[in-house]
Amino acid sequence: MEGRNCVTVQEYQPEYNDMNEIRAIFSVLYLIVWVAAIVGNTLVLYVLTFNQVSLSVRTVFVGCLAGSDLLMCLFSLPITAISIFSRVWVFPSIFCKLIGVFQGGTIFVSSFTLTVIALDRCVLILRPNQEIVNFPRAVFIVFCIWLLGYCLALPVGIYSNITVYEEICGTFCEENWPDFNQDTGRSGIRRAYGLSVLVLQFGIPAFISSICYWMISQVMSSQLERRRGHNIRPESEEKLVNRKNRANRELQSSQKVLVKIIKLTQKVGFPKALFSIRGIFNEDRGRGRDLILIDLKVYCVTCEKL
Repeated sequence: MEGRNCVTVQEYQPEYNDMNEIRAIFSVLYLIVWVAAIVGNTLVLYVLTFNQVSLSVRTVFVGCLAGSDLLMCLFSLPITAISIFSRVWVFPSIFCKLIGVFQGGTIFVSSFTLTVIALDRCVLILRPNQEIVNFPRAVFIVFCIWLLGYCLALPVGIYSNITVYEEICGTFCEENWPDFNQDTGRSGIRRAYGLSVLVLQFGIPAFISSICYWMISQVMSSQLERRRGHNIRPESEEKLVNRKNRANRELQSSQKVLVKIIKLTQKVGFPKALFSIRGIFNEDRGRGRDLILIDLKVYCVTCEKL
């Protein structure tokens, strides 16, 4: 880039994240979240691998979720942070194609896994005496989740390329879709794909998880009503009450886990969905402070899931 008559992107289009104070604050936040997420997810995988008496369906799904989150934090977070702060692409050109697929794939995997966990909890409550999802099936489901997630993210990698502007110094990793209009700066295919991703990553998982939660609540309420209507003999009342209390605590624990899963999915998805919709329809390439906040929220929720 020597000999080119160009200006830096910071001079060409200033943004909030060009300020040293902003960079310092968010660098510390990124570092804290990065370390916490790596340590937390690593501990989860360690417990699931070495402290489990036997592998179970729950172990497979939770391990899948922790593994996906760990990969996201190990690779996605540092590259995202450096790219946002430098605002140019400083990594090898092949990474420009890989990072989009990797970031999108891990988000798909996490979202789909959370949905499968909700479905698994629902099936256990509705069909407690039937083993519908056993260990081999759970492994196959996880394999399909990873395959589907990365296939859905593949278009981003296909259409991501290194771009150079004559008036701006540096190289940039940008999506260049086939129907991109230079005059309007818009792409119909990108809009359609972006909206599809929002529906698959946030809309459908949130809808399915909400239905599962509603069905579990209905079953629990029905069971409690039936138990209240039964006649209990005095000599067995105390044992039955203790058994009921223990069962209710277990059900409430599962319910709380499911509610937390739904809330976490919405915490990640809703603000990211709003930001993505704005980007889809405005074709705004300058992401700045808003993207920093959204990314930090995503990684913070990754820690919170632990």
